[in-house]
Amino acid sequence: MHFPMSARSTSASSFRRAALNISFVPMTLSDAEAAVLRLLLGDVDREIAALFGPAPPEGTLASATLRASWARLVGVLALGPAPELRACPACHSDCRRAATLCGNCWTRLPPAPSARDAAPLAARPGT
Repeated sequence: MHFPMSARSTSASSFRRAALNISFVPMTLSDAEAAVLRLLLGDVDREIAALFGPAPPEGTLASATLRASWARLVGVLALGPAPELRACPACHSDCRRAATLCGNCWTRLPPAPSARDAAPLAARPGT
């Protein structure tokens, strides 16, 4: 999307108003791209905390504004949690837990064990 630049529309408030009128198209990311983006979001969160502390000090407009803008960006990205993965028994590539075929070698995957079955024996209740 291209925004024409003019002398009247270059202020930050003009960009904010324009951004409010944009309809967002869901983006499709590969698992690897989403994982990298999650790491980068975490890095920026830590950098913001290092700059301003874990909570914005009262009366610090710059901190509150940056945190609010960042929260809106993270909300628009809506990445959600990383998918649960398991290893393919044939080629050992990472596959989504619910997958029925390996995306690398196309081996049919056995049903994924339930979370309870996957827990170590010592962690199971009643054992």
